[in-house]
Amino acid sequence: MSRIHLLTCCLLLLTLLGVSTGQQLAISARVVGVHDGDTITVLTPIYTKLKIRLAFIDAPELSQPFGYRAKQAMSMLVYGRDVTLRTHSHDRYGRTVAIVFIEETDVGLQLLRQGLAWPYYHYLSEAAPEVQTSYLAAAEDARAARIGLWRDSEPMAPWLFRHSHVLTINY
Repeated sequence: MSRIHLLTCCLLLLTLLGVSTGQQLAISARVVGVHDGDTITVLTPIYTKLKIRLAFIDAPELSQPFGYRAKQAMSMLVYGRDVTLRTHSHDRYGRTVAIVFIEETDVGLQLLRQGLAWPYYHYLSEAAPEVQTSYLAAAEDARAARIGLWRDSEPMAPWLFRHSHVLTINY
């Protein structure tokens, strides 16, 4: 087993242990890639790349209206910057799910305020009460002010968009 692979396994094990004991593990890293409005790649101090899915938000898919705007906003916020990840879990794709901070600023909350993401209602109940409250309030404020994707007369939540497109794929 290579040193990098061993370090990656140790880091992931620590992340899982932090989550399983009810404690969030804080990881410092530099953002080296932005995939879309809710997924980034970071490089840890031990030179391990991790794919991070932002916890508790869901940004439009790139093929949806405002998908590229959400990616651009994420890039402006985090690309090339040092962040702190407060880990939550791992998803079915092996990504670390985390709340991402630049200093004290919650990046997911910023996207909600800009009207470029939805609270991910399916998972939001797993968040701390103050996160639930702030995410819901930010989304409602953006919606009321018709900011970002809320300018659209009938914005489609990403989870509905993904579901509708899975059903129409021809194999």
